[in-house]
Amino acid sequence: MRRLVLILFCLPLLLMGCFGSPRPLGTSAGLTEQEIALQRREASASDALAKALQLYHNEEFLDVETAKEYLDQAIQLDPTLVPARQYRAMLLLGQNRLDEALIDAEEVLKVKPDHTKAQFTVGFIQYNKGEYRAAIRAFSKVVKLDRNISEAYALRGASYSRLGHFQDAIKDFSRTLAMNPAHREAYYNRGLANMQLGNLVRAIYDLTQALTLDSQSIETLTARAAAYSKLGQFDKAVEDFQRAVDLAPSDNMLHALLADTQASNGNYEAAKQSADKAALLAEALGDDELVRVYKGMAADFAAKALSPPVSPRSKTGIPDKKGVPVPGQSLLPTDGVKGSPEALAGNTSRRAIQTDSDAVSAVGSKSKFRSAPGAETD
Repeated sequence: MRRLVLILFCLPLLLMGCFGSPRPLGTSAGLTEQEIALQRREASASDALAKALQLYHNEEFLDVETAKEYLDQAIQLDPTLVPARQYRAMLLLGQNRLDEALIDAEEVLKVKPDHTKAQFTVGFIQYNKGEYRAAIRAFSKVVKLDRNISEAYALRGASYSRLGHFQDAIKDFSRTLAMNPAHREAYYNRGLANMQLGNLVRAIYDLTQALTLDSQSIETLTARAAAYSKLGQFDKAVEDFQRAVDLAPSDNMLHALLADTQASNGNYEAAKQSADKAALLAEALGDDELVRVYKGMAADFAAKALSPPVSPRSKTGIPDKKGVPVPGQSLLPTDGVKGSPEALAGNTSRRAIQTDSDAVSAVGSKSKFRSAPGAETD
């Protein structure tokens, strides 16, 4: 009886909506139609971002074009969606589309000025565009936000080196190595900076450390050989150049560098053979100018072999002839973003050789974009 009375009492209340009137699905109480539409767009944007991230593995997108379509969709639906902007910036950076990547990274900073990864991305792009002062400012902001990002110090040091501020560069490379003792590029670039300042013993130490981390690095071997040559330790210089030649036997410039150092060491017969080899390699490439230079070197060494000078050469380096490399100059190409900073990519026989003032190579300038530790996308 009591149950019947309860039902009869509640029935009118249910009919009157005492438990709340039903709302259409997808709506929220108190929201305008515009706010509801905004919520739906944001939800769709987040869904598109989630689909893009399903294609992200080991710091790269498995299907770049599809991922970009999802990221484009997410940003179109919600232009302030920070993770979508940052991931698209990284994707564009990997395609060497620096200006577009910079726009996305700067848009992230408009929404979130303390976004460390976006600030790092800005500095990385400015460095690769050759805007070294701007890169220094960007990386200074990064380390102000997070002092534990070793790559920010490494790239700021590389920027200082490009501007000729070698003392500042050495300080930053040293900070990098304090945090990451296995950072090969920091040792290599600090070694080159020390060479620029005449600190040859320190340079050899740094370059030797770099070689312990990568014994196959041709640019490190040639740089250390140059340092040995400047100290008059030609035997060790010859050893390093010979190792470089063994790693890249078809590189005519390395044979020419070896020839010059062998001549500096008084071994003109070996120098002639190396110069002849350089000429043959240049001839195979159809480079008549280098063939002429190398044959001239070989003839000069042959003449000195017959009547060697009374005293050894006081200066090192190949005679000042157009198109011929000088020990100690950087052999690293600096164009573009993709590639590996630890290898001399492509055909080195026709590579333009930089002057000593530009010898410091770019840490990360040819490397794939690396996520800064402690700077997660959010």
